[in-house]
Amino acid sequence: MVCIEGPGRRRGRLCWAISYDDKAVAEEVREKIRRKMDTAKLLSGAVAFGLTATFGVLLDDSKLQNMASGRVWAVRAASLALLLAGLLYFATMYAYDSLLMPQRFWGEGRPPRSSRPARRRTWLVARPPSSAAWVLYQNMMRIWRNLFTTASVLVAFGISALGYAALQVDLLPALIYGVVLVTLTLAWIWWSRPLLGSED
Repeated sequence: MVCIEGPGRRRGRLCWAISYDDKAVAEEVREKIRRKMDTAKLLSGAVAFGLTATFGVLLDDSKLQNMASGRVWAVRAASLALLLAGLLYFATMYAYDSLLMPQRFWGEGRPPRSSRPARRRTWLVARPPSSAAWVLYQNMMRIWRNLFTTASVLVAFGISALGYAALQVDLLPALIYGVVLVTLTLAWIWWSRPLLGSED
């Protein structure tokens, strides 16, 4: 049983949901969260290794002097992107760790100081009556989109900047080839996406 608020600007909004066997579903979602958390740990280690290499170049004056002036900015941009990505991966791990907290210890922040009730977030179902499984799922996907995916985009940018600095190609051809390769890769990913039949 679900409650959907009427269509607004774009589409209806899920207000709450009640379903059977929620405890088993919640445990399955927690297992998925554990796997996503392990992935974030692995990638944060790889980012730390990449930062060690880029900082080694930036802190060595002799290496910077031997590098063309047009390449130094790429190494600096890559270092900044990898640093931000590492911070986002760490934030992902801590956020997923909070989701793995036992349900009986879930807590909220301080209540609002004003007498008006706090406005509920539109992306999150109301609990109660919604189960913990729905809350876990929606928070898991929000963390994945906002933190993990952003960190992965920053890693891709950092690797691309390092590749530009290492391959010593001109900027304009590198941008053209990069856009073509990214477009083809995204098209291939979209064409190869799983179809579960829920759109039928």
